Amino acid sequence: MADLIIIVYIIIFISIICSSYVAIKLFKNKINYLIGILSVATALIELVVLSSVIWINDFEKLVPREFCIFQGIALQYCAYLQIISALCFSIHLYQLLVRQKEGNSQTLHKAYIFAIVIIPIIMTIIVSIESIQHDAIQPFKIACDIKNPQWVKLIGYPGFNLIGTIIGAYFSIRAVFKVFRHLDQFKSQMTDTSKIAANKSKPTGDVNEGGVTNEIAEETGVKKDFIRKIRKSYNMTKAAAIRMVLFSFGLTLINTLASVHTVLLFIKGGEDKTTGLRTADFAVAFTGIIIYVIFGLPSLFRKGS
Repeated sequence: MADLIIIVYIIIFISIICSSYVAIKLFKNKINYLIGILSVATALIELVVLSSVIWINDFEKLVPREFCIFQGIALQYCAYLQIISALCFSIHLYQLLVRQKEGNSQTLHKAYIFAIVIIPIIMTIIVSIESIQHDAIQPFKIACDIKNPQWVKLIGYPGFNLIGTIIGAYFSIRAVFKVFRHLDQFKSQMTDTSKIAANKSKPTGDVNEGGVTNEIAEETGVKKDFIRKIRKSYNMTKAAAIRMVLFSFGLTLINTLASVHTVLLFIKGGEDKTTGLRTADFAVAFTGIIIYVIFGLPSLFRKGS
């Protein structure tokens, strides 16, 4: 178990680097601040968990009670911030692609910022009061978190984030379907334009005057240039669609892993008696890496991509 804990800490450290890299790049290039905030929240969650490494020999027995409460509450806030920014991103894609609202709408962006600032604070205050009153925050293997009662835990990120994930997945899936319809249109347009260009380039009868030949060649060149532009747009749209699918799947997977144990215990009416590493620990460990794979690859930061 000790070796596995060390491996998890190493993965968390790598995840912090990955999510921090994405956040810095996005803010530096002024690209998609919502994913930038999501990346910051992810890095903070991982940093909060990594701080437990000080008591790596026996975290559950050695961690001070004051630090344990602080860490448990900090985890809730960062998780709320993470899911709200992800949900805002999903809604933004839906508004942009399905409802065809302006992407730079000041009203929408003000609503996103308001939600990102206010909702995590309100939820953290609520869960902090309930957690302290019921002495719900207890040490697990590598971090302090809400343990029992389960209804308090559901107010925390396991319940709240799962609901946010379901809502976000709905908006993301709607947006993805819209993008794939655009891809079909791009394909049809490329096929039709290619056929027209091919027909134009064929010789017509005995007419072979220099002026006509030059005109056909010039027109064919224009058509080929147009096809290249359509193909470039198609590839960019396809890459965006793949990222959206990965984002929706990754977000759903991570939050399901972090929540499923709590939801099952709540349904059964049992108590959390986990003694080893939890699925939530592995979810935290890999989130930053997943964000990097989806949004952080260098090609995504090229101008005009």
